[in-house]
Amino acid sequence: MKQESGAKLPSYGGQALIEGVLMRGRNYVVGSFRAPNGEIAQETEQLTGIYKSKLAKIPFLRGLIVLWDSLSLGMKFLTISANIQAENEEEEIGGSALFFTVLFSLALSIGLFFVLPTLITGFFAKIFGFSTFCPRLSVLVFCVAIMLTTDGITFS
Repeated sequence: MKQESGAKLPSYGGQALIEGVLMRGRNYVVGSFRAPNGEIAQETEQLTGIYKSKLAKIPFLRGLIVLWDSLSLGMKFLTISANIQAENEEEEIGGSALFFTVLFSLALSIGLFFVLPTLITGFFAKIFGFSTFCPRLSVLVFCVAIMLTTDGITFS
């Protein structure tokens, strides 16, 4: 598609949800979900506030705002999607359960991919007397090994 001079092309983005999809445009974000009974549920939210401010146009801050936008809107609509798929109200996630799940997930990922590899490679560096490059390289190898060995593992 050719862009005419002065005309801006529309900007859209999306994310997969549980039995649904999230689409974000310039002014709105919309999530559509297939309920267990086959009906399509839809949530629409208008983007206001920080998304429309002059701060959103400053390069570094724009990146932080987009990161926050992706994380917060994604988690919000993913939670809505999970709750629609819940068979009854006792299975729904929200409030403190959601907070502690996200907190635990972040702590586990930081521990598994930053702290543990650094401790292990630092330990081996002291024992074998590696240079400063070897521990950094071994942290990378260790992280890749963790990702490859845990790929496909699900906890149900």
